[in-house]
Amino acid sequence: MVKIAAAGVNFIDVYNREGRYKAPLPLVLGQEAAGVVSAVGSDVSSEAQGVAVGDRVAYTAVLGSYAEYAAVPADRLVKIPGGVGEREAAAAMLQGITAQYLTHDTYPLKRARRR
Repeated sequence: MVKIAAAGVNFIDVYNREGRYKAPLPLVLGQEAAGVVSAVGSDVSSEAQGVAVGDRVAYTAVLGSYAEYAAVPADRLVKIPGGVGEREAAAAMLQGITAQYLTHDTYPLKRARRR
């Protein structure tokens, strides 16, 4: 369980509200967030997953971040490095994945040749 400190707002959330994307109801919007692990499920070994109560974490692609708490699979959590705030971590998750696939898969960047 993650106590949400910051949640990202993306176009997919707008599309869900408009009904462009169908989702089962009841629906809690939001698919990325950052916060603090407040509990670990009894069927999850926190040591095996690398997270423990009190860890600052971020995640993406899990519905429900527009809430106070979210049940997030442990394997979806990424620890937030020191010096990075929850707001920045929440915003960086989907944006970082998007930047990675655009620059590595869609249109791989190459070093510019020096003249």
